[in-house]
Amino acid sequence: MTRDALVVGINQYPFLKDTPTSKAKHLTTPASDAEAIAQLLEADDNFRVTRLPASVIDGKLQVDPNKIVKTEELEEAIAHLFLPNSDRTSETALLFFAGHGLRKSIGSLTQGYLATSDASPSKNLWGMSLRDLQEILQASLVQQQIVWLDCCFSGELLNFRETDLGGQGSGCDRFFIAASRDYEVAYKELDGEHGVLTGALLKGLDPYQVPEYDWITNQMLAVSVERELKAYYAQVKIPQFPIISNHGEPIRLIQGRGRRQSKSKGEKVANNSVNWGVKLTPETINELVDLLRPFVEDEENRRALLVLALTNDAPVLQRIIWSGAVETFIPEMVSKLIDYGEVAPGRQALWALLENHAPVLQRITWSGAVETFIPEMVSKLIDYGEVAPGRQALWALLEYVRSQVDTDLQQRIDKLRSVIDLPTYTDQLLDREAGEMFLKEILPQIIANIPSQSQRNIIIAMADIDELTIINKRYGREVGDEVLAAVANILREECSSECKTGRCGDDTFYIFFPGFQLAEAVDICNKIRSRIANHRWSSLAPELRVTCSFGVAERRDYETIKQTVVRAALGFTEAKKSSKNRVEQGPKYLPNHLKDDDDSWFYLRDYFS
Repeated sequence: MTRDALVVGINQYPFLKDTPTSKAKHLTTPASDAEAIAQLLEADDNFRVTRLPASVIDGKLQVDPNKIVKTEELEEAIAHLFLPNSDRTSETALLFFAGHGLRKSIGSLTQGYLATSDASPSKNLWGMSLRDLQEILQASLVQQQIVWLDCCFSGELLNFRETDLGGQGSGCDRFFIAASRDYEVAYKELDGEHGVLTGALLKGLDPYQVPEYDWITNQMLAVSVERELKAYYAQVKIPQFPIISNHGEPIRLIQGRGRRQSKSKGEKVANNSVNWGVKLTPETINELVDLLRPFVEDEENRRALLVLALTNDAPVLQRIIWSGAVETFIPEMVSKLIDYGEVAPGRQALWALLENHAPVLQRITWSGAVETFIPEMVSKLIDYGEVAPGRQALWALLEYVRSQVDTDLQQRIDKLRSVIDLPTYTDQLLDREAGEMFLKEILPQIIANIPSQSQRNIIIAMADIDELTIINKRYGREVGDEVLAAVANILREECSSECKTGRCGDDTFYIFFPGFQLAEAVDICNKIRSRIANHRWSSLAPELRVTCSFGVAERRDYETIKQTVVRAALGFTEAKKSSKNRVEQGPKYLPNHLKDDDDSWFYLRDYFS
């Protein structure tokens, strides 16, 4: 997928003067603004960036603050970005412009311009017309079109009187941000480092605010920019309001680099790298309720809309921890809340969650064993770890729904039917903290449910997806999650009802074969391994290939279940050392440093965590 960006920062305006004898209106920040945006976009190969004007500075190509840009150069560069003379059009094209913006008035008619260095209104030279930019965007075949304008009067671009850029007719995904309304000037920050809009963009595009492999999307950035500029206005009283237009499907912008939430037992997430600086108030919760209620009260739309709102964008998929160690997806939680019982209990509990009505002490059970009070859960969601996971997740939900209420919801819902109809996997298949849960809760439950006569004759297999970390980095976390779900399905389909299967780590699954012979278990594991290797993974991403390594161990009379699990884990570790995509039997005997049952427990806990 080709993703191209053109960043323009013009400092030099030698002919732009109030009077023939006054000083030229040169600028100081646009070139540095454009360079800062360029460096963010090209990091980790997110975009292929073209700079204008460009020079080699300090051994690197950078936006040159001392060069001029003529109107013809800017028009040609923008046309090349959105209307290339090639049969292969970019999937995504992004234009960033920082410089002067001009507004020409003829009676009651106005027209906006991106001012170039040769602009001289006294000679009727203005720069590139925003109407021309509108026409270029309308004619472009680029699927994802992004325009950010940090200049005066830039809101003129979003006046869609003569084009359909603001509608759905073209089928394109468009994300436009103008620094100010069509009649407003745009300011630079009081410290003079960046333009006000550029400063907000840089904060919203900071890759360390989201976990590694997740993405900053257009919806996420739009929320961040709007909030940042409102906060800046409240502080310095600069009358500048951004104009933001979002249409179509989500657009991935920058891949995250933040550290994922720690998996150590009881560790707080106060230092979580995601920090939106948002304080949820009852008014915010009520606003969310007001937006959702008309749709949720409709039986046909109730679950579909919430799946749409909660699962369609990566930032919303924030995992929430409460009750000390339990972690689950918000979508799964809401699905359980809504579907619990028939209609009344789930709906009542959902509104208790959204409205924070503590008196509603409706107990909700999900994940097979976890039970909690709604008020306690709401408190945890909002207050857990200062401002991090719960607060961000609710805020992201609110802002996402707000951004979608004017779109064709039914069309979006129809696209998500496959998501809605997916079977709900058990918590051990979804839970990223499942390692400790597996050892402390699931493993004893599995053993307790196996008939006593079969507990001594049990085979344990451990399966580990090969190079899932690389898959997540190359194709994105969403594809990685699809891989996990597909592997889980294959395991369940190939294993009989007597077998116990589940997930016990980021990329690790277990299979218990009670009453099976070792050769039978190895044969089943080889069938699963072959199905995974031959699965049509290209339907998720071109050239995607997935394999799995297995370790198998037969429980011996003198060892505990934990020790058998360790031997199975050592088996797939050996498979990975050789060529991967193999089934290996674990060692007959444990290494001396793992023979103690407590040592085995710590080995497994550290491995699965």
